[in-house]
Amino acid sequence: MNTLLQDLRYGFRMLLKHKSFTIVAIIALGLGIGANTAIFSLVNGVLLRPLPYPDADRIVYFEGQNLERGIAQSNISAPDFEDWTSQSSAFAHTAFYWTGGAAFAAGNGEPERVPRAGVTSAFFDVLGVQPMLGRAFVADEHRPNGTPVAILSEGLWKRRFGSDRDIIGKTITISARPVTVVGVMPGGFEFPE
Repeated sequence: MNTLLQDLRYGFRMLLKHKSFTIVAIIALGLGIGANTAIFSLVNGVLLRPLPYPDADRIVYFEGQNLERGIAQSNISAPDFEDWTSQSSAFAHTAFYWTGGAAFAAGNGEPERVPRAGVTSAFFDVLGVQPMLGRAFVADEHRPNGTPVAILSEGLWKRRFGSDRDIIGKTITISARPVTVVGVMPGGFEFPE
């Protein structure tokens, strides 16, 4: 034990004597620890932690590929999705989604740009999550001439509508198009994350 204390004192004196080396060593350790933490956080969030949905191990995600044209990752077309849905009995539910941004306006409030996702009617069945207020989409609303409807995130509902439970059935404007609100998702639901 005595030798260990002597070695520690000697090392501390050397670090004080060679200040530039000490600074470089501290910076290298800081960068190494920071990079390691960042990489672990990414791996934990993407690979180790399950998706925040019931039966997440049963959810399958497909992406398109066209290697002849050099496309390694691509969206799947709506016609391909419709074909797979009608020709497959391997899946309990299938859903299609796309993401983007939209100009959102309600009442006399200031318009704002918000993220949005367009989904098919079975989307919430696939994820096993339902709106906390109102209802999910129905099949007739998925058709090209269906009634334009929306389900709001809890954050947007609280921020823009003051948690008004009477929001269901009201009309809002999304990208200059009138849309009827049919539901509000529970807190913590974010898709795509």
